Amino acid sequence: MNDGLNILAVCDPEGADSDGVFETFPALQTLWAFDPESNSFDSDSKLLPAPLRNSVELAPGAGMFTNATESFDWTSDPDASGGDPDDGGDPDDGGDPDPGPTPVDSLDDLRIVDLGAVPAGGGVVTVDVEAGEGSFLFYAQGPGIDDLITITDVTGPDGASITADLIPDGRQGSGDAAILVPLTDATPLTAGTYSVSVVSDVATTVGVILKQDTNGAAQVLNARFWVATSSDEVADAASRATTEQVFRERGDAIFGSANLQIGTIEFVDAPQNIIDQFADLPLPSTGNDTTQRALCDAMSQQFGQDHTLNFVLVDSVNDPESEGVTLGNAAGIPGATLIANSRTSCVVVTANAGGVTLAGNATTVWHEAGHLLGLNHTTESSGDFFDWVPDTFQCDLSNDADADGTVDQTECTDGGNFMFHDTDNTGMSEDQGNFLAGHILFQPAAAN
Repeated sequence: MNDGLNILAVCDPEGADSDGVFETFPALQTLWAFDPESNSFDSDSKLLPAPLRNSVELAPGAGMFTNATESFDWTSDPDASGGDPDDGGDPDDGGDPDPGPTPVDSLDDLRIVDLGAVPAGGGVVTVDVEAGEGSFLFYAQGPGIDDLITITDVTGPDGASITADLIPDGRQGSGDAAILVPLTDATPLTAGTYSVSVVSDVATTVGVILKQDTNGAAQVLNARFWVATSSDEVADAASRATTEQVFRERGDAIFGSANLQIGTIEFVDAPQNIIDQFADLPLPSTGNDTTQRALCDAMSQQFGQDHTLNFVLVDSVNDPESEGVTLGNAAGIPGATLIANSRTSCVVVTANAGGVTLAGNATTVWHEAGHLLGLNHTTESSGDFFDWVPDTFQCDLSNDADADGTVDQTECTDGGNFMFHDTDNTGMSEDQGNFLAGHILFQPAAAN
């Protein structure tokens, strides 16, 4: 269908529910759904087929239009949904897991602005914040995957820095760099012009994603797990349902104190070329994660533009210079999420590391998510580096009870925090929760 066409219309003239599958993933730009009640088209990001294959249900009398830069295939199958949605699922697997709270599933809470380019050497970019906007993620991208970029400072409309006191060195990244503000409730956004300083040896493209102030309302975070592993934990529908439930329970236990919850969780088989290239991921202890950035860059074409945190489940994440095994890693702190061709837009997690329980792996999932959303370790093992969050504990080497030169979760007050360097726990501070609530990937929960 649609041989070379850029505009596609799919309608349901018979008035019966239909279900379609996008068989190939093109560079889809926009998908509009037709609402027969209002006789109009509305942009609906939940229909955007971010996975390689995505079920799209059309209500009676409905249709849709899409704007794409490449042709693609569409097949319609009234029976594709697999039967009555109220039948409780396959009786052999006990039904579907709890789907979690319903997200609004649109980008209406965000304003995405392309800010142009910053020349080599760096410069200052202005961001105009409108009334009602409570946070923004600013990002800068270089032409190369290893281009070093630093966002050194953000100043408010009054000219005072809102970041220097807490992160004096700014935010640095390779290929991409990003910063989420405000860092704390002590410097809330106000309407006006903010200035962001960018330093790099190369010219960078810059932009900002601004988010409406939620005023403490309930929000959800959607998660998509791309399966690039042969692990039994995600081998079939039943094991994926079990894994989903454990991941959800652990995520809700961590984020719930901030009125944040896990929304939809989906597992999608990664393309075979991704599995072949990245299932065993080298990650040097030096932190030179070029291969992971290449993975995120390759996968960003599949992600789509939606409120979803993307994970890639792999067979292993190994330091090629030692025998060390890494359970997971975020590509950026924070990552440049929700934008195209981002090298820092995903988290990798070892699907079934030896000796790690499913619950332990769930803690790793949300710990690494915390990094991608902008949180550092509360305390590093060396006891001499701490995060910027005002209300988290700093555990220095004076707490090293066993005198092994490191501090662990049994020796530190912040050992119960989900962002401690080696924790299995679910604690989160108030300031951490307030910061995460401003992230662009958290979206309002739909009213029930």
